[in-house]
Amino acid sequence: MYNSAVVLRILINHDTTIVNKYQQVMEQLIAVEEMSRLLGLKPFTVRTKCRQRKIPCYKIDGVYKFKMSEVEKWLESKKQKVVDKIDIELVRQVKIR
Repeated sequence: MYNSAVVLRILINHDTTIVNKYQQVMEQLIAVEEMSRLLGLKPFTVRTKCRQRKIPCYKIDGVYKFKMSEVEKWLESKKQKVVDKIDIELVRQVKIR
């Protein structure tokens, strides 16, 4: 029976697309503390938003972790919503005048 390291080496030698998929799966996860620094929030707030399912995250052994690619997509979606709200408010102000 082969262990996973041996199988991985065999696959790496045969197909680079498998290596790319492996790297995507093993994308580095960041911790709550780093996420809180990135967002400018307290770690407690980040954990609360995780429990409320407002931030894309994974809970591994009771600890929240984040994939940067998912966080970036989430932030982009939030940016668009803010812009839409500003546009709506501008339209309201113009109609009032």
